Parts: sequence; C-alpha cells; structure tokens
Amino acid sequence: MPSWSEFRTGIAKGLPNAELLGQLGQLETWLDLPRADALEAMRAELNGMPPLLLYRAMIVVNLTLQREAGMPTGPDANHSTQELFNKVQQSEATAQDIKLANQFAVLWELFGALLAQHPELSQPVSAAAQAKMELQLAATAIFKRVDPVAGKLSAGTGTAAAIDTYEAVIRDAKALAANARMDNEALPYVYSMMGRAERTTANGCIQLGRFADALKLFAAAGEDFTRAGEPAEALDCANRAGTLQQQLSGRLDTAAETALGSLVRRGDGEDGPAAVSWERVCALMKLADVAGTAADAYEAAQYAEEAAKALTDLGYRDPHGGDPEAAAQDWIATACAGFTGTALLGRLSQVCMFFDGILGARLAAVVKKNPAEADRLQQVQFAIHRLQSDMQRETRFVMADSNRQFARYFPPPPGTQLVEQDGGKTSKQKWAACGPWTRGCSRASRNATSGRTPDSRWMTCSRQLTSWRWRPTALGIRYIRRRRGWDELTSCITWGVEPI
Repeated sequence: MPSWSEFRTGIAKGLPNAELLGQLGQLETWLDLPRADALEAMRAELNGMPPLLLYRAMIVVNLTLQREAGMPTGPDANHSTQELFNKVQQSEATAQDIKLANQFAVLWELFGALLAQHPELSQPVSAAAQAKMELQLAATAIFKRVDPVAGKLSAGTGTAAAIDTYEAVIRDAKALAANARMDNEALPYVYSMMGRAERTTANGCIQLGRFADALKLFAAAGEDFTRAGEPAEALDCANRAGTLQQQLSGRLDTAAETALGSLVRRGDGEDGPAAVSWERVCALMKLADVAGTAADAYEAAQYAEEAAKALTDLGYRDPHGGDPEAAAQDWIATACAGFTGTALLGRLSQVCMFFDGILGARLAAVVKKNPAEADRLQQVQFAIHRLQSDMQRETRFVMADSNRQFARYFPPPPGTQLVEQDGGKTSKQKWAACGPWTRGCSRASRNATSGRTPDSRWMTCSRQLTSWRWRPTALGIRYIRRRRGWDELTSCITWGVEPI
C-alpha cells in the first residue's frame, strides 16, 4: 500500500481546527526553550499573526497546563501555583514539577511581553466577539452529534437511523441560525456546516430510494452554501441534483447534451486550465456513463480512454499498465499539491471512482475475448476499492487525532466524553469481535486453494459469508458486495467487518 504520511498531513491541514491546534502546539514548544529564545520566537511569529490570537492561545495553554497538573482554575490557581514554586525552591519538587514550573515561568514572561507591546489586549472582550464565540461553540456542539454515524452514509452503508440523526442535527442548526443576529460573524460557519450535513444526508437518501427528499436537501444545501459564501459548493449541489433528476427521468439525451456542452468550451476559463481540464474529465466520464447505460460498450470505452488520457495529463497516472500502488502514490502527491482536508479526500475519491469506471469500460470490452486480461483488470479494480477503503480509514484516524487534541485544550463538559468512532477497541478486540466467521472463511479458502477437502462447517460458513452484503465497522472497511467463488473470497477477507 502507498505511504500515508503525505495524505495524513494534507487531511490534517484542512480540518476546521487545524490552524488553532497548530498555534497552540507551537506555543507549547516555545515553553521548553530558554526564555530569551522563546521571546524571540514570539516576536518572529507576531510578524504574520494577529496578537489577539496569540493572546487567546496563551490563555488556553495556561488553563490546559493547570488542568493537567491537577490545579484548580480561577482565583484558587494562584495558591496552587505558589506551592509549586515553593517546592522547586526548597528542592522538594520532582522532575515533572520542575518542568511545569519552568513552563509557567516562560509562559508568563511571554504574557508580559505581549501585553507590553499590545496593551489593548487586556481590554474586555467586545459583545460582538463574545456572541461570535458563543455561536461557534453552540454550533460545534450540535454538529458533534453526528460523529457516531459519520461513516454510515457512504456507499452501501446508509441507514434510516443515521439519516434521522443528521436530520435532527440540521433542524437544531437551523433553529440556532434563525435565533442569531444577522451580523454575527459566526453565521457563515454555521451555514457552511449545515450545507455539508444536508449534502451528506441527501446522498444517504439516494441510497434508500428517498429521491424527493434528496432533491430537497440538495436545494437546501445549495442555499446554505450560498449564504456561507461558498459558490463552488453551491454549484456542486446543483450539479448533483441535476444529475439525479436526469437519472430519474431517463433523459439520456439531456445528460449527454450537458456533458457535450462542457467539452466544447473554449479558452482557459475563469478558474484556469487545470479547472477546465478537470471539467473535461467529468464530462467525458458522464458521456461514458450515458453510453454504457444505452448499452453502447464501444462508445463508452472510447470516452473512457479519452478520460484516462485527460487524467494522466493532470498528474493522475493510469494504473492500467503498471503498478496500482505506485499509481496511487502519484495520485496522492498530485492531489496534495492542490487540496487539503475533506477537499483532498473528495478529489482522490473522484479519481478512484473515475478510474474504476474506466477499468470497468475496458473490462466490458475484453471480458469475452480475453478472460485473462479481464481478470487482471478486475484485480486492479479491487486494488482501487481497497485504496478507497484505506483513504476513508486514514481520514477517520486523522480526524480522531484532531478531536483528541482539541479535547485536550477544550475538554467537553463534565459528564460527557469524546466519542471514538472505533469504540476505543484494540486490534485484538476488533479481531475477536468478528467471531469465527472470518477465521473460518480463511481456513476454508486455504484448504480449497491447496487442494485439500475443506471442513464442511467452514464451507457452510464461507458460503453464508459470500452471499451477504457487508458494511463498515471498527476499521471502516468499504462496502463490497462479495461474490461467490474462492478467488474473490480470498482477496476480500479483511479484519473489522461483520455481516448485515
């Protein structure tokens, strides 16, 4: 599999709290420096950073250090801090106490230097800033409620319960936005989060056949993205709704007309040649889909080949003739050069989807003429499916790590705890949770491939497994419909899955 360090870094850079966590982490590194070096580092950072942000970061880090040392916060903190310094002066302190005392000393000197340079920071927080902070905190608490079901609306895994959770969150977020003042600077953030929740819910509704609800949600998401000042996301929702309407109506000519209109565009356009080239890829894949729906395999293959060339020109290597893992590494490098956060995951997911479709068109053209080549193409498709699963898993790991860091600085209220999507289980516990099913499958497949007669119990088990649909669980394995047959069974068995 490809190296994931670059992908993880790219995802982390684009997460909502990435900049804040970076500032807090950087400030904590200064506390381990000599005082003169820490002051110099702060002065250098202030050249490109608003002093108010640094001042707030200092307050957060101070409270975090006190909380982790078991000190009370507020007025009682002074007595505990004085006791700490007394222990250090009397040589009764542990190494950890000495380190903590040094960190406090450096932090307070940074505080003093910053306030001396910017005395206005000690003024009370304005009413507008207070309202913005309160709205952000309230919105964040609302949208955190979707964390337990965040991975349960991807392809093949949608459930009515997950959609109900999202819809409840959307209702509460709309009520929050309706009660806020129109000049609250946090409103764009609320509308942006609502748009994303509505778009995700719409995709889940499509899986359950609730097409009318999906169209309404796409329209609502487009409106909220417009209020948030994100026209590209609003256009994406409009395009998704248009595609769904065309599929429901069966108007293949309309879909082809739209795609052909994109292909005949002239010039680089407002967004530059790269954006136009990507639009060309999308149009070609739409035409390939239309041709395939019309049972014209030859024309579908032609459009697919053109799309493959266009993707290669954009830096996304065709995995057909080489090593799929090396191609995947190139895809990650190319996407990381232009995207971060969920946009990075979205671009790579599209690349995987497009090449999956391209390989499918190629497979359809050779499946009868060249079975060996068809099998090879199918194995490349399986590799792309695994890559998609791994990207989802790595994204969840990065987001979980970000949540843990955020909770360290901003702990949840008493009586609540951070939700871990993997349930906090160890790998051994996850494997044990699968019971005898996957282990029995593995034993049956090994016996079959080695020519030995497999145990009848495991044969029964494996037949049952290969006839079920599978859904993600602890490790977030992508939905795959297992087909009967030892080859597919052997290649698809993975940890962390259980049958529906």
